[in-house]
Amino acid sequence: MVIKHMETKDALLCIPSSHFVFSSIVDTINNFAQHGVESKVYASNRVDFNRSLCMDYFLNKSDKQYLFMLDSDVLPQTEFNKMIQIVDEDLKRYDIVLAPLFSPAGKWLTMPDPPSLNAPYEVQAGSLGFMVMTRETARRLTPVGYYTSFGNTGNLTPLFFRYTEDTSEDSDFIRRVKGQKMSIIADPRIKLLHVKFLPVVPPSVDEALIQILKIAKVPARINGNIIVLDVDFDKTVYVNGVDLMKNEKTGQYDQVYVSSVIIDNDGVLTNNTVNKTFTINDFIKFLSSLYTTKK
Repeated sequence: MVIKHMETKDALLCIPSSHFVFSSIVDTINNFAQHGVESKVYASNRVDFNRSLCMDYFLNKSDKQYLFMLDSDVLPQTEFNKMIQIVDEDLKRYDIVLAPLFSPAGKWLTMPDPPSLNAPYEVQAGSLGFMVMTRETARRLTPVGYYTSFGNTGNLTPLFFRYTEDTSEDSDFIRRVKGQKMSIIADPRIKLLHVKFLPVVPPSVDEALIQILKIAKVPARINGNIIVLDVDFDKTVYVNGVDLMKNEKTGQYDQVYVSSVIIDNDGVLTNNTVNKTFTINDFIKFLSSLYTTKK
């Protein structure tokens, strides 16, 4: 049996967005585009309809084999190739792959909470903010109805997602998928930034990063995989997606990946894509360059 590995040219990124869109959506599209991934965005006040449009496009208007569905307020923090490797590994064992989100209320948005931050786990309910599936899996899904959009009365869009009186479209979808005897898991090895005006991440800390900050001698706090620099009383810098990376030449974890930098300057947020792997020395210089007090 030949085991096929995921190729990014065979993947589609689709973002079901509300009318209110964060600038992070551009970073996500650019990051995927740099690796040859086609993208689509559907925006309306009906997230269930937007998700269904993503599914309809994937099944009926594209020839792609993998669907990445990411919400507009979700920004992947794991280095792209590492993320693809994790997803590829999971899809060989499970039908649908999620990555767990963390809420501003300080809670995981999956049920149950992750039993470990280093292994996938089965979910009973949760957010679909980051979801991946194959075309084969998508074909097995059963629509719950059809929807006619305004001004488009000739076309009925199959609804794969719906709100109910007691559940969100996320949890209803998971319940129906499990009812079809399909497997759906969340993998906390895929780190996400949940952009709710300020970034929200789970409270896990890498001890090695603490040591690097001590060497850098830069006043900073660590919140999950975000380094927070309090530059001034009205200026804070968030270094996002910080992850120690293995150097393939040396076999050592002596490189640091950074996905983006958000600068909060007196309530005005500026999002800057970095998407770069540094040596530890260059990473320390990078941090020092960000810690510049206003004159």
